[in-house]
Amino acid sequence: MRARISTIDSFILSKLPDAKRKGKQWTARCPAHDDRRASLSIGVGDDGRVLVHCHAGCTPEAVVAALGLKFADLMPANSEKTGRSTKPRPTPKAGRPKKENREVYATAQDAIAELERRHGPRSRTWTYYDANGNVAGVVVRWDARTGKDILPVSKTAEGWVIGGMAEPRPLYRLPELLSRSRERVYVCEGEKAADAAASIGLLATCSAHGSQSAAKTDWQPLAGRDVVLLPDHDAAGEKYAADARHILLNQDPPAKVRIVPLPGLAEHGDIFDFVEEHDTVEPEALRTWILDLVEKTEPEKKHDGEQTLIRPIFVRMEDVEAKPIHWLWQDRIPAAMLSLLVGIEGTGKTFVGLDMAARITAGRPWPDAQGPQDAPTPGNVIILTSEDHLEFTIRPRLNAMQADPARIVALKGVTGPAGDEFFDVLRHLPALETLTRNVGDVRLVLIDPLTAFLGATDQNRNGEVRTALARLSDLAERYGCAIVGISHLSKDTGKQAIHRTIGSVAFSATARAVWLVSEDKQDSERRLLVPVKMNLGPMAKSLAFRVKDMAVIWEAGQFDYAADDVLTALDANQRTAIDEAVEWLRSLLADGRMQSKEIRRLARQEGITAETLKRARSKLGVVAEKEGIGSMSVWYCSLPAAGGAK
Repeated sequence: MRARISTIDSFILSKLPDAKRKGKQWTARCPAHDDRRASLSIGVGDDGRVLVHCHAGCTPEAVVAALGLKFADLMPANSEKTGRSTKPRPTPKAGRPKKENREVYATAQDAIAELERRHGPRSRTWTYYDANGNVAGVVVRWDARTGKDILPVSKTAEGWVIGGMAEPRPLYRLPELLSRSRERVYVCEGEKAADAAASIGLLATCSAHGSQSAAKTDWQPLAGRDVVLLPDHDAAGEKYAADARHILLNQDPPAKVRIVPLPGLAEHGDIFDFVEEHDTVEPEALRTWILDLVEKTEPEKKHDGEQTLIRPIFVRMEDVEAKPIHWLWQDRIPAAMLSLLVGIEGTGKTFVGLDMAARITAGRPWPDAQGPQDAPTPGNVIILTSEDHLEFTIRPRLNAMQADPARIVALKGVTGPAGDEFFDVLRHLPALETLTRNVGDVRLVLIDPLTAFLGATDQNRNGEVRTALARLSDLAERYGCAIVGISHLSKDTGKQAIHRTIGSVAFSATARAVWLVSEDKQDSERRLLVPVKMNLGPMAKSLAFRVKDMAVIWEAGQFDYAADDVLTALDANQRTAIDEAVEWLRSLLADGRMQSKEIRRLARQEGITAETLKRARSKLGVVAEKEGIGSMSVWYCSLPAAGGAK
């Protein structure tokens, strides 16, 4: 390396008197900005050219200009100095990466290392993630004398390859788009432009592999959303904006689309140049400037006769492997799928879920098993709960149910750059997947209540609910575990049981099995487990149980109860609004405390006004207490003397 770089000492290193060797490269303070941390790297490519990269974000053009040089000065004087041809490599067309071999590599880093062996140190990389937060591909860039070279590496079933991602490709910054689902999205042409937009506080993205590949990307995460296209100032930018506009207007539901050209851009300029040219302006002021432009721009509409851009996604059935259904609890709770336990507050849903966990971990038979031979082999369980004390509620119940606590893990939250956070399916599902993989042999993931862990999801909108639950279903299928969500029922007595799960109908529609846990109208101490929905076979019969000394005692036999009939009997008595609110709140807190914000959310869904809820709390003497510090602090409400089954 020293012998090679010595040929340009007088040309480059003499202009960087503070340059120091670092491994196979040199580092120095970047001359293009006020650099105090030696953020400039200098290396040599396979063709003998000098490669410069500023880690603070200065472009190679800016660095070369600050040195008083031209890109031609970075090339060797002749090919004999390096033993390689000095003929510049052609720049691949946007969206048409240079074809490389399909050798499979173990990791993305291995594939990138091979590219650097061939082409020299890279200038930039951008990482693409799928909806589950897993790395799907990496885009690698080199800054060459003739322009930029861009090559992708992608994840396949066999490993990592040099080449484009499989179609449909994910949008750039996809996990961020999903976690901030109610915010306006700014679509740029290229990752560098998207990063520049993000640097001033905009939620930004782009499609992968160039402006010609918009149709090869999955734009569905932007369906129904407010989207602004920020085109590059050239013909290619206008075409990309037109392609993206056409795709977004044909999503289901259509996006609200506006095309906003940025003022003052030179030919081929983009938002990166816009931000650079206004580097003395505060990011907030730049953002406000763009927001003003957006508000003055009318949304796009479909043209008369405009054809839709909808392509079929299909598979031949001869290529589909038929798989048998596996059951966690035969004919009741399927493995590798999402199921629901629903019911009115205080009827024992959590007790049923914990009883399932106890039987799995201890290897005890199911309540309707024909004999010991039907007992499950012991397995592991993950619990997510937002309402119950692990020490005072969950562990005592598991002890009473003779569970094996060594096989049960409670997910308390996640930690990362932002500190400790409450678990959110949209933002933190990779953490749950990591836990599932590390625990191993997980048979059941119990989520109580399911609605508390859906983050910013609007739980009354079918599309948002389906997106969140689909991610849970994918995890269940990958690891073969049953996911059972516990949820409440709405007070709308005019609906059938299948439509009574609180929130969007997508909750019951997405689940493969739905079970109602209900009080027996004829016996207030008796509880019923009644089938509401079963997509995988005939409905199993109902079971009955009682809660005694924190354990579930199942009755012998099976019964022919129907969910609609059970709920009709319970809904027969009508009460005044305040009486209903008092009873609702008492039932909600019957077994212990609950998060205040969850109570308010559930009350709104029940049609209970804030004033009525306040009066009900006062009438019951509800106690409010705060736990935790800072971002992890949570307010809880409880009855003065809690009791009863939940």
